[in-house]
Amino acid sequence: RFTASDAREICRQKMDAYLERGRVAAAGVVERILTEAPRDRYVPASSFRFVPSTNGDLSVEITSESHRVHPHALDQAAERAGLRLGYLHDLIGRNAPWAGELAATNLNTLLGHTDARFLVREVGGTIRGVLSDSYRRIDSRPTIEALVTEADKAGGLIVDGTYTETRVSLKVVHAEPVEVFPGEWMVFGLDYSNSDYGDGAHEIAAFLLRLWCLNGAVSARQVRKVHLGRRL
Repeated sequence: RFTASDAREICRQKMDAYLERGRVAAAGVVERILTEAPRDRYVPASSFRFVPSTNGDLSVEITSESHRVHPHALDQAAERAGLRLGYLHDLIGRNAPWAGELAATNLNTLLGHTDARFLVREVGGTIRGVLSDSYRRIDSRPTIEALVTEADKAGGLIVDGTYTETRVSLKVVHAEPVEVFPGEWMVFGLDYSNSDYGDGAHEIAAFLLRLWCLNGAVSARQVRKVHLGRRL
């Protein structure tokens, strides 16, 4: 029922709807990334003091300052202390005061006998990362600013994004359908993701959106993923 020009127009309309849905979310992600700056400090392992709450959760005191602990950071502290995560999760999952006390005692005892020093990254009173003191920080803020600026110069649009307390991602597309072969329209883009708290690799992946399916579905296929570390 559709001519080639009909199919192209339907694909363009689908692309425009996809872009419109994602741009609002992406703008919110960019704003949060640029306004949430972590507070960094190096802390000897013996200076940590985990404190249980009445429901078995843990907070931590560092030089008399009390902080909430994100589950990701708590796992990192346990791994560096040599405490099995399965055992720790089992204790905390019991939601009992005695279990929290036992978890805190294990962590405090093990860390008290550790000579290491950690990089602690905190945002808004919550510790989100307990990292090695040699951890190479790749701050998302200047990287995202550069990505947004260069995407704009190249005619790219930030069309989607996600933000969690330990990881961020953004999608950039060149908003022009390409007929890669007769009747097959696609949009090409880049998917950027990073964690400032050691929650996964710093990555850039090329992807494509297939606009061929006319029932409203849009599929994505990853072309290549690059883990960025020293090569950044």
